[in-house]
Amino acid sequence: MSVPILRARLYGAPVVPPVTVGPLRGQFVIHGNYPMGPKGERDSLALVPNNQFFFQELDQVWIRDQTLATSILKDAIKFGMSHIVAGPAYANGYAGDYPDTRYVGNPEPFWAYLEWLRSFGMRTTLFLFPDCGDYWLGESAGWDWDRIDQDLKPIYDTDRVRAAVHRVCFGWEIWSAIAQMTYGYDRMLAWFPKHPREWHTGPSHHSPGLSNENEEQCWRVAAAHGITGCMMQNAPPSQPPPERTPLDQLTYDLWDLIRRFRNYAGNPWGHGGPILSVDGIPLSCEYAEAVAYDIYRNDQPDSLGVEYADAALSVEHVVNTCDGIPTPDKTQSWYAPHRIGVGATIGNPRGMPGHHGDRIRNFF
Repeated sequence: MSVPILRARLYGAPVVPPVTVGPLRGQFVIHGNYPMGPKGERDSLALVPNNQFFFQELDQVWIRDQTLATSILKDAIKFGMSHIVAGPAYANGYAGDYPDTRYVGNPEPFWAYLEWLRSFGMRTTLFLFPDCGDYWLGESAGWDWDRIDQDLKPIYDTDRVRAAVHRVCFGWEIWSAIAQMTYGYDRMLAWFPKHPREWHTGPSHHSPGLSNENEEQCWRVAAAHGITGCMMQNAPPSQPPPERTPLDQLTYDLWDLIRRFRNYAGNPWGHGGPILSVDGIPLSCEYAEAVAYDIYRNDQPDSLGVEYADAALSVEHVVNTCDGIPTPDKTQSWYAPHRIGVGATIGNPRGMPGHHGDRIRNFF
């Protein structure tokens, strides 16, 4: 019996073992001898060589075969992952390649799964609000909050979940009008008052509100209602932006949003000062996603995440990398001299540096 499993059994339920410390390190998709996914069958546990596995769906393996799920999770840990994503408790299977997630009315397996992740020292970001079913009414109308309170609050608003997860996120790249978003923020704060509370962006939509709403106001309202940070998603390598390379766009977007949150020089939102959480701390911003799409759908190598994680860590105040494991030296404090100074004034944003050290050096 492995030490983590033995430790989990000794702790009993809810499981509260030690967890990893330091920056979050994760990747949504890796290759291996795995079931389901793009090369397997949706409802089959048959293993397929060199198959892509999307880790949000690990619970669908766990509820069917805990031994197999343990093997997959150990692969993730060997890969360098200390972070994993889960939820919502009601969701459709990713890309139609996995069974749908349905824990409404039967939360025990969901709770046990989150505790099992923690027993291995994994830190979990729990995504809360669905983008499907009767809960999601569309971008204009937002969510059926009464139904969410009826079905999902009893799942999320429990001591077992609070003890098992590291932080929570509003949902998967989903947004509505500011007024609708606040209902979700308020629930996140009420259910998880001591956890980091994040919003996950779309690849080209980095504001938690409608496109016709003021971006600064969107973020200030989010912070006032309990959001503590931004999990930034950028376009995958196969969909390069028109003005920059994908890596340059990643570092620019991280730099740009951090300078706005912290009200550094050149901030176009500077009139109201920094954007502070309810704890009085500037909102955080991290590299959350970019390479998963290409690794999963285009069968690109897992190593694609390395250069994206390294590039993200070249930006000052970026700590977590959730879709790529950086090279070891980029995680340590001695990488700081090579980071892009967010406080620097950049006269030509289109000339924003990428991840190459000789280009970054000019911005100190």
